[in-house]
Amino acid sequence: MTDAIKTDRTAVPPAAATARGRRLGAVPAYGSHLPALAEMILRTDGAILELGGGLYSTPLLHAMGPPSGRLAVTIETDPAWRAMLFARFAGVLHVVSGHMPAVGMPAHWSVVLIDGPVALRQPLLAALADSATFLVCHDTLGADVYGWDFGGFRYRRDFRDVLPGTTVVSNEVEP
Repeated sequence: MTDAIKTDRTAVPPAAATARGRRLGAVPAYGSHLPALAEMILRTDGAILELGGGLYSTPLLHAMGPPSGRLAVTIETDPAWRAMLFARFAGVLHVVSGHMPAVGMPAHWSVVLIDGPVALRQPLLAALADSATFLVCHDTLGADVYGWDFGGFRYRRDFRDVLPGTTVVSNEVEP
């Protein structure tokens, strides 16, 4: 059961929206999860897991995690994207891989970003529900397309000012 559901409508004025929510302010739709992701990283101090790398989230977690001594792990299943992300971001505190490494990974994550293949998003959310402080779910406005189900989480916060929307859920603390 969800004890608290909050909707964040403070980041960008609605008048900045354009048709179909493709752009809001200066944030392209592909990077619409950045405000939520950055806030959750700033509110925690442990390891960060990114399920589905990209041109927006991977540089952000690389800039916010490893410089402060935090482990960042990016899992990207597309070989071409993975090679590009590996070349640009892999390092001692930033693992870039096509699968979860078998050893050396934390049992609990501070922040998990779920932004990989559509068919894997809900199963990954369910599998990690009790293994992270915050789960940041990208593309949540179209629940029918992505199959999101947040009903089992104690806390939920929707970020809707930057479309297509991001939802942060937690069973530990209010996002």
